Amino acid sequence: MSLDWERILTARGVYYATSGRNVSRRNIAVHCPFCGPRDPSEHMSISLEGHGWHCLRDSAHRGRSPARLIAALLQCSPAEAVRIAGTRYLPGDFLSRVRGAVTESEGEEDNNDTPQSLSLPPEFRPLDDSRVTAEPFRAYLRRRGYADEIPFLTSRFDIHYCARGNFAGRVIFPIYARGTLVTWTGRAISRHTELRYMTLGARRGDSPRAVGPITNYLLWHDEITHSGASVLYLVEGPFDALRVRVLGGRGVAATCLFTAGITPQQEILVADLAPRFERRYIMFDEGALVSAMRVQSRLAGLGFGIREVPRDVKDPGELGRRHASWLSKVKI
Repeated sequence: MSLDWERILTARGVYYATSGRNVSRRNIAVHCPFCGPRDPSEHMSISLEGHGWHCLRDSAHRGRSPARLIAALLQCSPAEAVRIAGTRYLPGDFLSRVRGAVTESEGEEDNNDTPQSLSLPPEFRPLDDSRVTAEPFRAYLRRRGYADEIPFLTSRFDIHYCARGNFAGRVIFPIYARGTLVTWTGRAISRHTELRYMTLGARRGDSPRAVGPITNYLLWHDEITHSGASVLYLVEGPFDALRVRVLGGRGVAATCLFTAGITPQQEILVADLAPRFERRYIMFDEGALVSAMRVQSRLAGLGFGIREVPRDVKDPGELGRRHASWLSKVKI
């Protein structure tokens, strides 16, 4: 069943053309929200028969999901767009294909100027590396409660370490989007390092340069999409997500936002993931309840509850084996 585009656009005051040079049979046309001021008229053609939409000016601005276009046209949250469209989720490739109106990061670089590819530098070594330089990093992970899982952390989560170079002394979390390496972040293993996390830069002139800011993405998004788990947690940092994943087992998935907030880009990715899980929770650090409530409000309509960490820990990264069953329990 196709969406009643004319009713939706009329109700929200969005002008659309039903005839003219840019309008073909059983289509209407609107100003392309992805072109913005570069579109002098109505070059976004929308099929009234459910065949999708496409811009006559830029072939990259096309798709089949009504919610993707609604989010850009109305500049509303992904959750609200899903509700209006009556669809279950937004496809996760939205940000990799177009620069949408939902992007609100100041100073963001033009997507046409972003790197085409990125690879891990040779000084990044797998955690299960046999070299003696890996031992301080393995010792750090053992102190954090990962005694026997180090080979698993390498094979499942592609976690590395770095003993030299700009990221020396850090455990490395690569970030992928649709199978492509887009950036990475490194967690210092020394308590005396002032900057706990260091992330690859995305600004022009950075070398190497990230494909985009880390807050455009979700940790392990690709893998979580096909995890088969029934519970999803949104946490703040990579080690928080790692702890929840390892303790929760196959039934629990986790990803992180890299901060105690959420960007419009991440909202879209979360909207993609949410319907795949029976239960969905936001679990931030101790004392971050207000931040968690703000994120919950931004994701209204996607069914996210809030779980506060147990009183005996400060953040999800400190959860112990005793909390494994607690992670999968339904919150009453």
